Amino acid sequence: MNENKKVIIKAIDYRYPTRNELIDIYKSEPLLHNFGFPYVNSLAMLLDGESSTEEVNRGDQLYWWDHCLLNRIGSLTHAYRNSKVHYDRGIPNDTRQFEHEHYINRIQFDFYAETFYYFFSSVRDNIAQILNVYFYLGISEHAIHLNGEFLKKISNVNVVMSLKKFMSDTQKASEYRNSFAHRYPITHPDNRTKIEEINGRQVFYSTEGNFVRTDDIAESTVNSLLSLSTFLIELKEEIR
Repeated sequence: MNENKKVIIKAIDYRYPTRNELIDIYKSEPLLHNFGFPYVNSLAMLLDGESSTEEVNRGDQLYWWDHCLLNRIGSLTHAYRNSKVHYDRGIPNDTRQFEHEHYINRIQFDFYAETFYYFFSSVRDNIAQILNVYFYLGISEHAIHLNGEFLKKISNVNVVMSLKKFMSDTQKASEYRNSFAHRYPITHPDNRTKIEEINGRQVFYSTEGNFVRTDDIAESTVNSLLSLSTFLIELKEEIR
């Protein structure tokens, strides 16, 4: 945004998504569901003596992780809808073209887009927790990472193939999330100075204000949600 231009944002400038705006988004939004693992009455099952403690614990873990996944999917879609509403209201990629209403749209879009990537990463890790329990991988809850080493532990070929495709298709989303969480934000023009060693000489320079366009971030959220929907559908065919 233009740092030399004074912009005053008032409470009246904030507008909730309207019913019609949300209806339009619902029409194009892919379906996202959890796995539907049933509730386990642990005490009753143990008293029946028909299941081992390991089996009872597995069923209980799957139910509660699935319940957690459902809540995180809800938060993810909420962030997606809000980011898309403000994007659709209009945000020029060139801040020099901003009118007053574009500033509030950009502020809201940036907030909800960053929230989207947080919950996208959370949903991704939640699925890994479910796979860990389902396939008896035995990995500590605090050591779960959806990466190549994790894939090697899964014996189901179809699940591994789906995981590889999902990870590849959402690589950009992972990069955006890491930028928001750990690095200089991708939505801010990067004008920081830098020092590099070039041919034995120290070079001091300023960067060119590079940033990721709003259009590219919005497109990534749509593609990421579509990839997640496909991934969940494929997994449901393999884990019951």
